[in-house]
Amino acid sequence: MIGYSWVLTFALLLPVLAVAGLIGVLSGYLTLRLIKFPVHRLWIDAIIGASIFFVTIVACILLPYRITYTLSPGVRVSSPIDQYLDPAGLGFIFSGIFPIFYELARFLRSRLARTNHTRPRY
Repeated sequence: MIGYSWVLTFALLLPVLAVAGLIGVLSGYLTLRLIKFPVHRLWIDAIIGASIFFVTIVACILLPYRITYTLSPGVRVSSPIDQYLDPAGLGFIFSGIFPIFYELARFLRSRLARTNHTRPRY
């Protein structure tokens, strides 16, 4: 049996962060192609995707989560649980959404700079 260590945790987390970065690159690339904006600096989307995934995992582990359900009409039960049940799924969703927001903000900054007759800042 393999003992628990920080090295093992890092070794298992690194490929998952790489996948989250690839999701960020893919969502950023597709957003840029959809809005017909020049495709460059996709590595920023990878960093955004991987870092948002990591922040989501840490937040889901550290923040308590409350579940509420109804047993019968008029009877609601609410109980706290230690952590969110699927932090990886939520992290992958956010790693795809946040690069889209970044690319749309970059697109809007470029259009605003073009209306002000200044050089766009990518």
